[in-house]
Amino acid sequence: MVVTRYVTRPWGTNYEGWSRGHRLSPYYKVKPTDAAFLPVHLKSSRVGYREWLGLAFGDGDDTGNNATRVPAQCVFDFKQRVKLLKGDLAVIRRKARLLVAGYAMDNMKPLDFGEALMPLIVGSTDNVNQHVKQRAKQLIDAAQETASLLVISVKIGLYGDGADADGSSTVLQPIRDRFWGDTEQDF
Repeated sequence: MVVTRYVTRPWGTNYEGWSRGHRLSPYYKVKPTDAAFLPVHLKSSRVGYREWLGLAFGDGDDTGNNATRVPAQCVFDFKQRVKLLKGDLAVIRRKARLLVAGYAMDNMKPLDFGEALMPLIVGSTDNVNQHVKQRAKQLIDAAQETASLLVISVKIGLYGDGADADGSSTVLQPIRDRFWGDTEQDF
């Protein structure tokens, strides 16, 4: 097949009215009381384990109730189908991967393209999946706390105790980013 033309829509496609209608996109709510889910957009080209929990499991219960983040519908469908596989077909469950890709945008301008291949852990029972989700949340929460303490310590070392420097400044943000990058493989 050869592509000979394409059509560009001003302002792009508005999926908001679809309410989680794009099967390949994860969704989120700004506040739990919001009615509509919005598609998740990349913030930068780097996608790592701090985003993995929301992409693979979301943050609600197994039915999606009380969720502010839900995985893409295709991830949910895959996990439901593959946990029923037994015998030789169970290898599909053990070797599952999640491909995350998209553009980081700024006011309708693409900044960078991000892509990551992540493990998609699917247990054979709901209890196993819940245990994986809880353990991953504990590890990610601990890593977030550690990254914050690291930035605070470096800030004190650079500027002194009680300094008024923003933790997301151009000097301190690379420290946080390097922490996440350096701990990625261990996770």
